[in-house]
Amino acid sequence: MGSPSILSTLWQALPEAVVHFLGRKATHADWERHLRRHPVAELQPNWQVLSEGASQDMSEWGLQSVTLHTEVDHDSAWAGPWPEGLPGAKANLAMANQFFGEPLIQDRTIALYQIQSPHDHGWVAQCLFDERGRLKSLTLVKMHEWLPLAERAAEGAVASAVGEAALRAAAGTRARRAGWYEATLPTSHPMQKYFANSEARLVFRNETELFPTLGVTPKADEALVEWVWIRAE
Repeated sequence: MGSPSILSTLWQALPEAVVHFLGRKATHADWERHLRRHPVAELQPNWQVLSEGASQDMSEWGLQSVTLHTEVDHDSAWAGPWPEGLPGAKANLAMANQFFGEPLIQDRTIALYQIQSPHDHGWVAQCLFDERGRLKSLTLVKMHEWLPLAERAAEGAVASAVGEAALRAAAGTRARRAGWYEATLPTSHPMQKYFANSEARLVFRNETELFPTLGVTPKADEALVEWVWIRAE
């Protein structure tokens, strides 16, 4: 994982609304009001329906990810600043590894990194590269539980975050507690039902032991996998 000081340049390059909204949930009506003031459309947001309401306005939605494209393969390239150390289309895999730290998964055209937001929420950074090794896009994906749109009360928030982080982990990371873990995917993912009934979703890991990759397709969706601690031996 990249150092907090280096990663801070990533958050500073993004609109404040994106850092605040990513991974949060609210009714459709709430999002309509907030996004008129803080648009995120240029970042290709990925929304997930969390619950169906009696009306569209009362349905609950979550902002799961945003994507910054470079001019390498997209007409609508991110026009805002890129962080120092990750200069858009000029960036390559070596630069991404130096910026984000050790990758969870890496090959010639993709790398996934577990990172922390300024509020210590777990995110995954996904970098895609073209055949010449140039950065095509950077996607930031939320991990763990959905947060309410309104800020949580400060009291107890730190303890809650520590407990949550200890019980959940991304594929490719190390277990912080020995025991049985279950792999989970977002309910909207097309492979969620398959893995919910597969023995591959259950593994035992000793403390500090690496989690396996689950085998999700497309391969980039491995970033959405969480291993959740369910019990000791």
